[in-house]
Amino acid sequence: MKKLVLFTALLVSLLSCVSTRYYGFALVTVDRPVHFAEKHGAIAGEKNIDLKSPYCTFHDSCLRISIAITDDRIAFKLTNTMQKSFNVVWDKCGFKSPTGSIVHVIHQGTNYAHKEEWQRPSVVASGNTIDDFLLPAFHVSVYAEGNDGFAVKPLIFSWDFGKECAAVFALEIDNEIVEYTIRFTINPVQK
Repeated sequence: MKKLVLFTALLVSLLSCVSTRYYGFALVTVDRPVHFAEKHGAIAGEKNIDLKSPYCTFHDSCLRISIAITDDRIAFKLTNTMQKSFNVVWDKCGFKSPTGSIVHVIHQGTNYAHKEEWQRPSVVASGNTIDDFLLPAFHVSVYAEGNDGFAVKPLIFSWDFGKECAAVFALEIDNEIVEYTIRFTINPVQK
């Protein structure tokens, strides 16, 4: 009986991994403050050539970031390529929806029940990578009476395909908040 329970739990875990859908997306632009760009060089990037990977990667002299759009969040891998640490200031990060509004986001370290509370910045040491996500906080809701479960709304809907969205990453570098704004359009689901 114990083996059957373990097998069932493993099977459910594996099936839940398969259910994540990734959307295709097209880069519009990556923006940073002009004075910061002059100091740290141009942004380079291209769509990942590995068709099995949904990630798109961009880099400059400070960081390398790979993003992917899933059904309900923006997944990303952020690597610090500088010789010093920087902070990801979660409370200043955001998602620009297809309607043009910029909304508050939460990340992997946030308890859904506390989605509106202050989020501690994450330190990314030189050479380190964080694997995280941006999720619009208002997309998380209680799906049953009480606090026994949460539901997450889709990031976008089919009528939003082709419209511009953006992920705003706020980094504290040398005591300055630097916003990287990655603007993109979302296309139908890729398999």
